[in-house]
Amino acid sequence: MSSCGIQQAATGIKQARAGKLNLSHSHLTEIPSWVFDMPGLRVLNLHDNKIDSIPDDIGKLVNLEKLIVSRNNLTCISPERGKLKKLQKLSLKANKLEI
Repeated sequence: MSSCGIQQAATGIKQARAGKLNLSHSHLTEIPSWVFDMPGLRVLNLHDNKIDSIPDDIGKLVNLEKLIVSRNNLTCISPERGKLKKLQKLSLKANKLEI
């Protein structure tokens, strides 16, 4: 992760205390594992990274209401997203998903 990405991650961690985590434009190739240890997270913004999949651990974010993963390299999404009962918005624009 570049120094700019590290700064954005630090800012994102502060936001996570308020239930929001913004890791957009962070040059991530995967969702950091520590994100899944935040069950109180309501908004997760991963816009414009290089993430190719959403792992099964996404199901741990039971309070997630908004998941933004547009402009990544997603080819698949874990079926565990079905556990996200509070999810109201899922943004998948500009990915490589096959329907």
